[in-house]
Amino acid sequence: MSAPARIALLLRALDQGGAQIAMQRLAAALHSLGHTVVVVTLFEGGETHALLPQGVQTHVLGVPRALLALPALLRFIGAWRPDVMISALSHTNIVAVAARLLGWPRFRLIVTEHAPIRLLVESIGGPSYRALPFLLRRLYPFADAVVGVSDGIADELRAMVPAARRVRRIYNPVFHAEIAALAGHQVAWPWNGGTAEMPVVLAAGRLAAEKDFATLLRAFARLRARMPARLMIIGEGPERAALQALAASLGIADDVHLPGFVGNPFPYMRAAAVVVVTSRFEGFGNVLVEAMACGTPVVTTDAPTGPREVTEDGRWAALVPVGDDAAIADAIASAIQAPPPREDLHRRASFFGAQEAGAAYASLIAEVRGQQRAARNTGRLHVALYLGDMSGGGAERMSLMLVEEFTRHGQRVDLLLHRARGENLKSVPAHVNLRAFNTRHTSHDLLPLARYLRRAQPDILIAGLNHNNIVAGMAVPLARGRTRLIMVQHNALSREVQQPDWRYRILPLAYRLVAPFTQAIVAVSTGVADDMARLTGITRGRFSVIHNPVIDPGFAARAAGPAAHRWLDSPGPALFITAGRLTAQKDHATLLEAFAIYRRTRPGRLIILGSGEMLEATRQRAADLGLADDVDFPGFQPNPLPFYRYASAFLLSSRYEGFANVVVEALGCGLPVIATDCPYGPAEILQNGRYGVLVPVGDPAAMACAMATDLRAAFPQQMLRARAATFSSAAAGEAYLGLMHQVLEK
Repeated sequence: MSAPARIALLLRALDQGGAQIAMQRLAAALHSLGHTVVVVTLFEGGETHALLPQGVQTHVLGVPRALLALPALLRFIGAWRPDVMISALSHTNIVAVAARLLGWPRFRLIVTEHAPIRLLVESIGGPSYRALPFLLRRLYPFADAVVGVSDGIADELRAMVPAARRVRRIYNPVFHAEIAALAGHQVAWPWNGGTAEMPVVLAAGRLAAEKDFATLLRAFARLRARMPARLMIIGEGPERAALQALAASLGIADDVHLPGFVGNPFPYMRAAAVVVVTSRFEGFGNVLVEAMACGTPVVTTDAPTGPREVTEDGRWAALVPVGDDAAIADAIASAIQAPPPREDLHRRASFFGAQEAGAAYASLIAEVRGQQRAARNTGRLHVALYLGDMSGGGAERMSLMLVEEFTRHGQRVDLLLHRARGENLKSVPAHVNLRAFNTRHTSHDLLPLARYLRRAQPDILIAGLNHNNIVAGMAVPLARGRTRLIMVQHNALSREVQQPDWRYRILPLAYRLVAPFTQAIVAVSTGVADDMARLTGITRGRFSVIHNPVIDPGFAARAAGPAAHRWLDSPGPALFITAGRLTAQKDHATLLEAFAIYRRTRPGRLIILGSGEMLEATRQRAADLGLADDVDFPGFQPNPLPFYRYASAFLLSSRYEGFANVVVEALGCGLPVIATDCPYGPAEILQNGRYGVLVPVGDPAAMACAMATDLRAAFPQQMLRARAATFSSAAAGEAYLGLMHQVLEK
């Protein structure tokens, strides 16, 4: 861990807001890691002092509003001299940035956003909120890091403040070991002498318009017409009187209780039949995690931006449309009648742990403090990337994007190749130091690579692809230098070892042997990480999941470029596109059979972009199926994106994938995708069918059926492009840079 820091957490107050509670738990987590922590609030008061452990100090600035806090905050900075300040919520963050620019001594600043800015502005309005996008765009670049508590918020921040130095997603610290003990306390229900004789529906949150408890009351009235139940809404706020009046008008006042703020809500969550969230928007959704930690079923609106992430697209809770009281009532009834296993919900909640969030913030704090050895000594990192060659595969294109991102951040980059060949070789930037070993076999790179490491002493070596990883894992200890190794796994190892070549079958053992000399292992998808950990026996905690960078700043321009093909010049039948190497893994045979089935009932055309050892076999298979006139093979295209403008759908028929860059590229062009639900990338990218159609592996009939549907109507272009934007080169570059600093810190 880095040297202990003096950390100030700047909040509005110690009150019941989700952001405030999350930041107080963060204070406790950072304190437990040995840092000196003070929680600074604008004004006195609040109900949540008990969340702060002994040893965490508090300081009150004594001002009623954030915009008046700057003088008092500057006085505090001069007296307490923090190393790092972490602030929460937009208006408080603005004051913190101003203090960062004006204050002395200098400190590092991390600002955190807990709600989607656009929706917050639309919901609340008022001059101070309408000005937020303008102010954040101009002030956040002066912060050392910007944190969004969900992927949705982090993506919005990257788009809104492209000049921000670091944008991270760190989930709120919600799950903690004390929940089980707190949930075991006695419940004092207000009905029938303190016992609940019928199911209790529970909600918790500030009684404010954005929580939309009015819709919950209408849903509860529908539920009460079908079954006996009671409703408790824990929290306080300006909507109390309106909610009480609505409950009376609906005839449910006797069965609705609003107890105000409750210091320990967990016994009520544990005893309730279901916990309901009806928010119009959420930054994260702490209540969802707290309820699942208590093993209680959850019903939630599919509100931007947190609930879908927390519930993993509805896997762990019922997702219903915002404002739909009928759907909410149905979902509550279903949860009461058929609740999921408590242990499953508890296990999901543990994913959002206080320790994990504390560790993520501690790593970010170390990064912004500049304690990494290389950054401190040279002002930039020396990074080497080691690959087989620069052929047209996804790993090679990903590496080129990382090269661009690293150099954009001021890092020195070397590109090491087994052989100087491949379609992407001419795309290597001139400012990158390119070295090719040009040996006969990858294993022969061992000594040249070790000599390079001994002489050049790069801070980080990033190796990609199986055998390059193994060679790098042997070369680093052989060089006996300071270089730290990060291995990247692009494909499912369990499928790679099924190849007849013995050099693939020994990969699990080889990975186990070189693991002690590896500082980090990156998997391009969660499935690849799980698969490799299971097969090699390497602890799953050593893996980091960093999705491939696909959408870079030049993506839109490339997509708008020209595409030369005879079928694109004039309107014709439906056109389908696929792109990728022609190998057994991609299973083009199933793709052709699906197209043949489709062609029995309607006209269509298929373009297969790419090259590979199975090109002639695939061409012959198309002829055997009578498709020669309607299937074309233009070969490898350095820029396939313009073809997608003319297609009805992108097809992926792979038997397995590590990630599937081509799927993201298609989404980035607004093109609907039909992909096999293969291990492990497509389902993760398409979020189990939310952003595209998934069909079984090797099932041409299912693919043909999907091809016959109107996918453009089901998957709007704007939605697909927004999903693709989450796999940006900027996000991947930041993730790799953060990981590099983390391994250097160790």
